Amino acid sequence: MQKKKDIQLYIDQLSAVGWFDVIEDKEKYIDSMKRLFDESGGRKFHHALPWVYYDAECVYDEGEYANLLKELSEDSFGLFGPKLIDEKWSGTGVGSDIKVSVVTAQGEELVATYKYKSDHLDERFYLFIEKAVQACDSRCTVYNKVGGQDGQLLIGGSDALKKARKKRLFTK
Repeated sequence: MQKKKDIQLYIDQLSAVGWFDVIEDKEKYIDSMKRLFDESGGRKFHHALPWVYYDAECVYDEGEYANLLKELSEDSFGLFGPKLIDEKWSGTGVGSDIKVSVVTAQGEELVATYKYKSDHLDERFYLFIEKAVQACDSRCTVYNKVGGQDGQLLIGGSDALKKARKKRLFTK
């Protein structure tokens, strides 16, 4: 188990790559990190970050694409703040069109349509997520960490996210 004082070292390492530069309420974010670290049992520092976990085999009916976007918005500390997230299906079952839309606070609407083929999220959806995040805040991007059918999404400043990955701060 990691020592509690070491979480501050991790926060300092993130700060050095500019992780908190795009976050409006840095103190709230850091307090949340410390709480998440404690809740995770102090196993890994990167568990202190506000990851959104998902199962890529989750699409059984209308709402799963929108639900993932909504969860990402709720856990992003304001970095992804669309005005509207919506999902509509043209029918039920295989062959249905799935229309996903995001409206930014500035009124820009982004729309993507996918064919329902199975319970897997369409792989192109991750590109849509990135486009939506950047439309809401051009300084930000999303990191999609995939392992098998499970994945994790994390929003951060584009430059800081690159630097943090390079320094392997998401594996500590």
